[in-house]
Amino acid sequence: MQERHSNRERYFNEQSLTTEKYVIPYINTVFPVNLAMTVAEIGCGEA
Repeated sequence: MQERHSNRERYFNEQSLTTEKYVIPYINTVFPVNLAMTVAEIGCGEA
């Protein structure tokens, strides 16, 4: 385990940034995401 995994706030912020910069744009290439959608979960993060 890396140090960043034990710092919950840092880990959350890194995951949030990664999702915003890479995951959402990638999903948009296959299935357009819009503000009317509700997303239950994308991946499992820590599992």
